[in-house]
Amino acid sequence: MDETNAQELEAGDDSSQEVIEEIEEGNLLALTIAEPNYSRAVGKYTLINNGYLYADEIWTQENYQNQDRMATSYYQVEYVDARGQLTRAPAYCIESNKLGIAGQGDSEQVKDEAVKILTDANMKKLLYFGWGGPGDVCDSYDPTCEHITWDAENRYVFTHFALSKIYCGQVGYATAQEIEHVGLNRFIDYILGLQIPSRDGTKLLTYNKDGIKEESKNLGVDLKICRNAKAVFPFVWDSFGDDFRITNMVYVSDANTDNGIQITRNAGENWQLAYWESWEDYENRGEKNPRIGPTEGTVQLKSGAYFYLVFPLMQVQPVTFQFPSVLNPLTYLWLDAEEQKDSAYQDYGFVTHEGTYINTSLTVNPLPMGSLLLEKTCSVSGAPVAKAQYTLYAGEDIYSGMNWCFQKDSVVETCTTDPRGQSRFDHLPPGRYYVKETLAAPGYQLDNRTYPVTVVNNYGKGRPEKVLRVQDDPEKKATGQITITKKIREADILWAHGNPTFFFRIEGTDSEGRRQQFEDFISFQPGNYKKDQNGYAYISLTFSQIPEGHYQIYELPALRYYLKSAAADTQNVTITTGKKPAFGLTPKETAYGTAVISQTFPAARLTFVNEKARFDGYSHSQVIKNKIPLSW
Repeated sequence: MDETNAQELEAGDDSSQEVIEEIEEGNLLALTIAEPNYSRAVGKYTLINNGYLYADEIWTQENYQNQDRMATSYYQVEYVDARGQLTRAPAYCIESNKLGIAGQGDSEQVKDEAVKILTDANMKKLLYFGWGGPGDVCDSYDPTCEHITWDAENRYVFTHFALSKIYCGQVGYATAQEIEHVGLNRFIDYILGLQIPSRDGTKLLTYNKDGIKEESKNLGVDLKICRNAKAVFPFVWDSFGDDFRITNMVYVSDANTDNGIQITRNAGENWQLAYWESWEDYENRGEKNPRIGPTEGTVQLKSGAYFYLVFPLMQVQPVTFQFPSVLNPLTYLWLDAEEQKDSAYQDYGFVTHEGTYINTSLTVNPLPMGSLLLEKTCSVSGAPVAKAQYTLYAGEDIYSGMNWCFQKDSVVETCTTDPRGQSRFDHLPPGRYYVKETLAAPGYQLDNRTYPVTVVNNYGKGRPEKVLRVQDDPEKKATGQITITKKIREADILWAHGNPTFFFRIEGTDSEGRRQQFEDFISFQPGNYKKDQNGYAYISLTFSQIPEGHYQIYELPALRYYLKSAAADTQNVTITTGKKPAFGLTPKETAYGTAVISQTFPAARLTFVNEKARFDGYSHSQVIKNKIPLSW
């Protein structure tokens, strides 16, 4: 007989019909006790007679003749319970003095007796709270006088006679004084004052995103998005990383503290159970140290337990769990009819039996997620720009359900554009964000603008993701300058020989690997030079718009003069010397400079000093720099 049938028996006018239907359908079992000490299997059930039991104070050695005044056969039923385990439970006769059904004992009479038994609230209480029942109180309540040992034998005898007294007023052959003395009446009164807890009372409780308490046998909870949350929930499996989904905390509730639910995780399933057995367990272990359910197996959570379910971040479909309720057993009736009608053995008995498990359901509903696609192009060419780094920030305090995800202005994620110029920000709780470039792509200027965006739910909605299109300006190349100072002795200048003229070359590689070359000259003319305290005339020449890079600076051969020395005037210039200065060598053979132009050192300076070697003959040099305008 299942739970639904048992509940329907309490319907009132239809009780008799319900019981009859259960008997006819075979849900209410009938067994025959053929003779004492005989075990008989009926399907998967075996009824076992374990001998005769006596109440201590009703018979003694001094009162031997009264030994049957309060005694009974001890019956058990052996069966396979709902979990597949072989189990034994006590069975009870309920008419202590009767020798069988009066008359013919036909099926209608059996049905009538079954209705009478199963609709009697007091009988139900005695079976539920009596010895071996699902709510057995015999460990905590001792109704006897001090002379009686409250052992298993006496507990069975008391339950048997309590059932018989309530059902038909029979207590064997014991007197009213005897049953009062041993405490049978106190035992009955105590049990009848109790209430059988509901077998269908297990519920799950949580709070929704608005802080409203929700409690139901079919509860739905939010599966929240948690980003960068391992520090908040350190118990989450490392396989989930820092980003995952988690339910609100769920509470198991039942009026009967022994009831609850069973949570089973099968091998290969990708979710995690974290739980506390009670509020005391929660306080002792702390909120960051729950018990962790197995990767495969079953955990029983009784009333008062707390738990989370954790899922991977990409769980976007609802999942419904059916948790079997951990319930107290049902009460089953065992009847005999035709074979017992004239027997010396009694007709009716009860046995407690595991009933059908009732499912408590929990549906986890993933809260929405959105995504952002950033596309970056060059403002000049329109080509995709790769290797630009962008950072996504929370534009407000962002929540997923009741779970806080990101504080306003905190970093959500950093991404770099790919060769297509794209960056993706995925698995985002809907809300307001903003984007800033935090590292420019090579060859481009850093974009200092802020781009506000609003992310909406687009997972599983068939909608395109949020797209942010940005452009970057090519980098304005940093340039520097190289200044060359030429020194000659003023006393060596003979204007009849012409204007001392010196040519210079700069060549090297810029920061992008391209070859660069620059040339120019210095010509001493009357009045265009300065003099130092050592009698040297000097002129400086500056090469401008030199790209960042590495360069060699050297002098070309000149009439009548040779290079005597070279000196660095800034720290980003090094001088390389070669052969001993002499007329006839090219200046580079004697010395040259190497300069590094960068943002740190955008300017380089060096000095070349020359010595005049020839004064003979007649010669004249003159240089003219032509400027040719272009027009078209």
